[in-house]
Amino acid sequence: MRPAYPYHMVLIITEHCNLNCIHCSTASSKYTKRVMTYEQVIDVLNQLAKAGIVDVAFSGGEPLLHPHIFELIQYARKTGFQTGLSSNGYPVTQKTIQRLKNVGLNRLQISLDGLKQEHDHMRGSGAFEYASTAILSSLGNGLTTNVCFTATRENQHCFADTIDYVAGLGINGFNLSKLVPTGRGDIEKVLSSTETEKLFGTFIDKKKQYPDIKFTSHLAGLCLYDDTSVKASGFIGCQAGIYIGCVKVSGDITPCVLFSKNIGNLFERPFKEIWQNSSTIHSLKERELGGICGHCDKKDVCGGCRAVAYAQTGDFLGEDATCSHII
Repeated sequence: MRPAYPYHMVLIITEHCNLNCIHCSTASSKYTKRVMTYEQVIDVLNQLAKAGIVDVAFSGGEPLLHPHIFELIQYARKTGFQTGLSSNGYPVTQKTIQRLKNVGLNRLQISLDGLKQEHDHMRGSGAFEYASTAILSSLGNGLTTNVCFTATRENQHCFADTIDYVAGLGINGFNLSKLVPTGRGDIEKVLSSTETEKLFGTFIDKKKQYPDIKFTSHLAGLCLYDDTSVKASGFIGCQAGIYIGCVKVSGDITPCVLFSKNIGNLFERPFKEIWQNSSTIHSLKERELGGICGHCDKKDVCGGCRAVAYAQTGDFLGEDATCSHII
């Protein structure tokens, strides 16, 4: 049984950013000024609330650069949402953290794609120190603090060491993501199936090593190696267009933040109408897959990464060529 609407939505409220990360899925930078107005974000939140969505994450770009970010979080909380925010760490000062706590933010996620050399290579000189300082400051002020690691061929070698490092800082949660060739993501840096399998092995080992940290991942293929994820209530593998979705700064709706296929614009039509009537969403819920994924015995508990399939082949129902199950 699939839910009528997703539980969690990512809101890309700005494409403006102080960094120019080489793997950015939205191709954000300091030169990009596209931003949702305050009124537009309020409209989005109201539409999502009417659909019964319970959790929203403010993203970008760098969402802390949005001129109304604190008012928007406060409005979301008063409307009944659980709220998260993803940041590169640069704007996270002691004052910022206190304001985030005052408006009721439930969790702060800081991106950290390796240790100093790897992270600074991907995000710019000094980025590692800012991210580390932000993590420590957030934790020190009692805010639930998570780290997100985006795995590529350039930083996979330091995956285990990065987990050890942030575990030592005392983080609450660790999220594993994987490069999808969209935005500025380079297809040549996408992990192979063999590299993906090794990454999953490390993830599972570290999950056992640090039981007090909440380990999460949007990577459907993880279920092939981690029995605990398959047994989790409601687990379905790839969640795109089922439990999760994304609203871009333009108002376009996509099945997930890394899945660039547009299914409609909620500034032109109501969110509920778009989601209910989308053939794309229907196909994702029904797992009408082709290629190896369509014939796989793990289709119902995995489904492959639909974002990868779409980015690499143009067919969102095609096979996920990075899947470790096809080695």
